[in-house]
Amino acid sequence: MFVAELVGAFPSGKPTDPEVYVKALIAEVAAVDPIYVEIETAVRAVRRKKTFLPAIAEVLAEIRNAESIWGARTDAILEFGDDVDRMTRRVSELREALDKRERERHERSNFAVGDRVRHMRFSANLGTGTVEHVEEDCLGVALSVRFDGGTTKVVTGKEVQKLLPGEKGYAVEQCVQCNNVTG
Repeated sequence: MFVAELVGAFPSGKPTDPEVYVKALIAEVAAVDPIYVEIETAVRAVRRKKTFLPAIAEVLAEIRNAESIWGARTDAILEFGDDVDRMTRRVSELREALDKRERERHERSNFAVGDRVRHMRFSANLGTGTVEHVEEDCLGVALSVRFDGGTTKVVTGKEVQKLLPGEKGYAVEQCVQCNNVTG
């Protein structure tokens, strides 16, 4: 039986025994376990290159060739998919950071009475204080700020940074011994 299958598996034009040839071909292809696109690529190559029914070895050679082509393509596609996932996550992270920064910038740029601020000019750093009065005009924002050291000054919105909850200097503490405010 084995010899008959082997002889039938090597046709020269038409298979001697089509049933044996088909069974052997199916068994050999199944043993290689190619994916659909590899089988399709191999069958197309056989149809385009051969003028007679090929031997099973020729079909298997075309499947191996298709596996090497599609293996590299599949790896590239999977790697690209991983890259897209990483980039999508990174873009989301950056958008969130940008949104947070924009919200913070907006929060810091709108001053109101009672806001805590930090003086930002190095030449006359007055520390932290509380906004007592806000006046806006065409030139910008002028703030009357009572600084924690007891000094009250009028400064521009560009000279101070609005403090947000949790930042150093945001909370005002009353010094009981000296009756001064500290930040």
